[in-house]
Amino acid sequence: TQARVRSGFQQGHLSLTPRTFQRRLSRSNYSFRKLLAGVRVELAQTMLRNSSASMSEISASLAYAELSVLSRSFKRNTGLSPSVWRVSACG
Repeated sequence: TQARVRSGFQQGHLSLTPRTFQRRLSRSNYSFRKLLAGVRVELAQTMLRNSSASMSEISASLAYAELSVLSRSFKRNTGLSPSVWRVSACG
């Protein structure tokens, strides 16, 4: 994922230098890791709500090393495990 961001800078998609991006994140009390974690959780929520993909498939598609890493990150950000969140979101 960091490689994708570097690629985005190189291809001009972000229209600022990596260092400027880093400074702006820092000024906003953000880090690339926080930003990435938030985006991954949002994507996981979308996948949990709109697909029947297994937790392992979601974990792999979001480039988590293991399912347990997704579960911990998701719970840290939402207060619920992915499976509990899916049940509550899908009714």
